[in-house]
Amino acid sequence: MITFENIQQLEKYTLMTMHGLFNQLKLGIISIDNAEHTLFTPYMMETLSTLGVKPDIIDLIHKGTELEDFSAFNLSIDDTVTVCLQRTEELLKQYKNVEFNDKILINWRIMQEK
Repeated sequence: MITFENIQQLEKYTLMTMHGLFNQLKLGIISIDNAEHTLFTPYMMETLSTLGVKPDIIDLIHKGTELEDFSAFNLSIDDTVTVCLQRTEELLKQYKNVEFNDKILINWRIMQEK
């Protein structure tokens, strides 16, 4: 479970996660499917939107969900990922003063298939 004290912490954590995913995609370390299973889904867009996450952040998640369309047509995702990385960094700068005062990752568990 991940717990946050306020919406700003949630937004910063989402941006940090997103930045890592976009960077790993750019470097070819993870697949688009991995990125989608982690964050880039309509479900995450809806959930974060319901919680009050800023539209700019939701828009970046939406762009992440569209990356599979590029792949389906054998188009490069490099330019889109670069733009998303830059935008994520711009947004993250707005959260420089948002700190995590307590551990936010608690109650770890691994779900195993039967």
